[in-house]
Amino acid sequence: MHSTWSALQEWLVVNRAARKRTRRVWPMPRDVRLSLPDAPGIYRMLRTNGDVLYVGKAASLRHRVNSYFRKQHGVPERTLEMLSQARGISFDVTSTALEAALIEADEIKQHRPPYNVALTIKNRALWFAPPNLAARSAHPSSQCPLGPFPSDGMLDEFGALAAAESRALGSSRWRPDPVTFEAGYARLCAAHPECSRQDLGAHDRLPAARNTPMERRSARARC
Repeated sequence: MHSTWSALQEWLVVNRAARKRTRRVWPMPRDVRLSLPDAPGIYRMLRTNGDVLYVGKAASLRHRVNSYFRKQHGVPERTLEMLSQARGISFDVTSTALEAALIEADEIKQHRPPYNVALTIKNRALWFAPPNLAARSAHPSSQCPLGPFPSDGMLDEFGALAAAESRALGSSRWRPDPVTFEAGYARLCAAHPECSRQDLGAHDRLPAARNTPMERRSARARC
């Protein structure tokens, strides 16, 4: 017990300095997260018994997952709670970040992780979209089967990403050979049968990338 005001102030200074030198230590082994590939995909934070705590998407699995553990200040309490329970990581590499974003919604619906708040809270605003991402609806339908997505803006970001990928595919420098394209497209359709468009040729399978903003608004109104 400190009997004087000066003694208390001295104790506070010493303990404040000690707290600054302390770094958080997490139960997940460091080599587990450092072994993740620098590739797009989805990841799952796991408890010791294998229960899924959280599902996320990433343009780089290694960078995204390790970003949780680098930050020492200003971390939300809910994230700290999750990291204190996470003992392992499982992941799936995808061909693109867009594919990872689409698979993430299905994974959340399948596992219902307790820390994916955005897609589990009540009275949330959710959106559904067609395979070309050119429209959206507040309710699933045969025209808008993909989802749920937590925001209208997320679909705009996916559409912009699809447009960028389409431009890369249209360039002779980046265009894959037909065998590589068909193998990648078959893998996507295996994970998402609703994306299959057997009646279209290979060059017609990314219609969202060529839609103008006016065309997207017209299609959105029809959903």
